[in-house]
Amino acid sequence: MPKTTVTNIVLGIVLAVAGIILLAAPEASVRIVIVLLGAGAVVNGVYSILRVRPLSEDDQFKLAALIRGIVSIVIGLLACFLPLVLFSAAQTVVRVMLYLFGVYLIFSAIAEFFLVYKLHEVNVPAKSFAGEAVVSIIVAIILFMIPANFGLVIVRIFGIVMIVCGAVFALYSYRNRMYIIEPDSVSDEE
Repeated sequence: MPKTTVTNIVLGIVLAVAGIILLAAPEASVRIVIVLLGAGAVVNGVYSILRVRPLSEDDQFKLAALIRGIVSIVIGLLACFLPLVLFSAAQTVVRVMLYLFGVYLIFSAIAEFFLVYKLHEVNVPAKSFAGEAVVSIIVAIILFMIPANFGLVIVRIFGIVMIVCGAVFALYSYRNRMYIIEPDSVSDEE
């Protein structure tokens, strides 16, 4: 089997296993998701400072990108380390971090829309930034719902969706794998 097919099958299985973990232990999974979101926020903040900030010469744009980047890094580091450092109060920390992340994502989306506006002024394509802002708002809404008991239902439903998607992706990749047929011999008959 080609390497990409094997990779796709493994990714499908990993996705399904992650869904099973979400289904079996939703509260612990939420902690893991917070740490992963924190790591993503740190990476996003560094990206915003190093790559997004230089896109425009406008001082307001540069300041907004810098502030957004610094806030992303700070919130991300808090999300990565608070659940680990304050393990005895993990439930409270997780709840606070969910709300903090939700608020951060809303403000981040507002800053992103401002950056998109500024990029349009200088004719720089910014569709991906607008898409990121919309996704941030959706994720923020989900994060606000998770601390309630209804939130664990959402996590479990998401786990079921991940199991189904992972299994379907792995099966699809297996069924549509490429066959490589190597001939026993090759002759030049002309």
